[in-house]
Amino acid sequence: MRHYTLIFIVAVFCASGLFAENPESLSFNHEVLIGPTQMDLNYQAKKEYLRADEKLNEYYGLINELYSGNPVFLEKLQKAQRLWIQFRDAEIESIFPEIVSGQNIYGSSYPMCYFIELSNITWKRVIELKSFISRTDGDVCNGVRGIYNIEDLILQ
Repeated sequence: MRHYTLIFIVAVFCASGLFAENPESLSFNHEVLIGPTQMDLNYQAKKEYLRADEKLNEYYGLINELYSGNPVFLEKLQKAQRLWIQFRDAEIESIFPEIVSGQNIYGSSYPMCYFIELSNITWKRVIELKSFISRTDGDVCNGVRGIYNIEDLILQ
């Protein structure tokens, strides 16, 4: 039954294009920032952040499925993810410290800049999470990273 579950999970993620992406697709796409108004740019930057967040959730979900037989790892990963969210929020506050009080002193481009920074931080985490399903042969310091290599699962 577990084998069929893994096949289903891999099929769903393959259909979503998760494994066909190149490293450049795992970063903020500045080419989408085109528009006649700052409001358009702000909106497009937010959409790019939502793309990064969606990809993060896809990887996190896949890792939870693949490693479901390792509850100790999943507990540690969940703890790491909660701490990463705290780090992400603190990092954004350190970049834009004056917003903490609710006042925007950065002007109308602030939402765009905020979402660009949020996207960049999120894409870095996506790449970190991807390492749990991408084997790097010869690295004895991987721990559990790469136990499930998604390319191997696709070929089964």
